[in-house]
Amino acid sequence: MADLHMNDAERSRIAASIRTAAIVAAKGRPIGEDSINRIIDEASNPNLSEADRVAIATSRAEQEVGIGKPLNELSATPRELDSKLLTGGLLAGRLLDGMRGLRELAGSDDGRGAASGARYDGINGGGLNPTQIQTRNYAIQQGVMWAADNPEILKLGNSAIDIIKQTQLRKDVFDGLTKDAGLSAKGAVGIAKIAKDRGEDANQVGQEVTNSLRQMNDRGVTGAVDERARLELDPKATQEQKDAASQKVDEALDTAVARDPSKAEAAEKLKKRLGTAAKKNEAQAAVTAGKDVAADVKDAKADAKDAKADALLAELGDTKPAASAPTGQQNAPGRPDPSRPEAARSPGNPRAAPKP
Repeated sequence: MADLHMNDAERSRIAASIRTAAIVAAKGRPIGEDSINRIIDEASNPNLSEADRVAIATSRAEQEVGIGKPLNELSATPRELDSKLLTGGLLAGRLLDGMRGLRELAGSDDGRGAASGARYDGINGGGLNPTQIQTRNYAIQQGVMWAADNPEILKLGNSAIDIIKQTQLRKDVFDGLTKDAGLSAKGAVGIAKIAKDRGEDANQVGQEVTNSLRQMNDRGVTGAVDERARLELDPKATQEQKDAASQKVDEALDTAVARDPSKAEAAEKLKKRLGTAAKKNEAQAAVTAGKDVAADVKDAKADAKDAKADALLAELGDTKPAASAPTGQQNAPGRPDPSRPEAARSPGNPRAAPKP
């Protein structure tokens, strides 16, 4: 349904957003252009929010390519209900969430309810709150598809999506930091930001941190590292807070190495990345950069001085000096110059006759 109050640019933007959501939902399975056009027509209802349009496009695209199955609300798992909530809109979401809540209270969730950790925590369905839904749409628009399917990343907002896109952080590296190393989603994205700010490869740094944390295998170290990395995504965090967190990383690593000296190498790598050594390295790099700049300025001044001297010599070269007598014909000191008339008449040169 077209909205007469929307201009062509807005309609095109909405159609493109719906098309993208449908293609992503198809998960690589072929979906015909006719099907996409039908989805666009249905999801372009002017009374729908952007989140509802994406939800409808996702649901219809999954139906078109055969993803999913008929849902029995009374026997469905929480994950299945969450999926239904996402595609059913606000009203259906509230009704189904209430139904699942009643089922859980009745103790008939067969271990798939609150104990599963998948309880619905949003108001717009799919286990996603409004911020997550907005961030998911943003991630899709930015082409960060794997992050769009991660609820924990979506909780972090658009800034996390920007960092992931700018650093080209891969899903396998993120999973390594969270699942293997034990960092939070915020901590994992924080590691990527630290790498970005230092001009390093986020994927390489992420893999190094994962390997070092696995070698440390220390809960205290993991917690300290996560706390330090999380501060990178906190716009209110001060440098003093970051320095204090880095100090805690050092302390946790020193304690772990004291218990097991074989972990010293892994600890040193983490100190260079996240401990106080990281700041020292940055300060040393700044000093080195300052020295390089000073040297460049000094060279530039020397070059300018040489250029000025060359210009002066060139200017003097334009005025030709008077020709001097050939070597060997120059008069000794005190001897009159016979070429001068005065010398011809001088007493010291009696042989010289005056010119006629």
